[in-house]
Amino acid sequence: MPAGKPLPEIFPHQAQRDAIQTLASTYDPKVIPKIAAYLSDSDETVRAAAVNALIQIGSSEAIPYLKAAQSSAETDEADRLRETIEFLSLPAAKIGK
Repeated sequence: MPAGKPLPEIFPHQAQRDAIQTLASTYDPKVIPKIAAYLSDSDETVRAAAVNALIQIGSSEAIPYLKAAQSSAETDEADRLRETIEFLSLPAAKIGK
């Protein structure tokens, strides 16, 4: 690599995926809109990270965002979004008494 040239990214889009994980680690449904913004990213790995983060938060408040993304997604990705919507639509588990 010639001197003065920027180094290529070793893991493309890692900064976006890190930002998504940082948001998800709060487990706060208030960050859902911020995570959902990544559902329309041009990179498939970023979109997948956003879906995983919404699953991690586990709130049905993410469903409208997932439905919006599903309407413009390719078949495999649309199927994953549908599965996520179904999962987040399940009633919350009752743990304990």
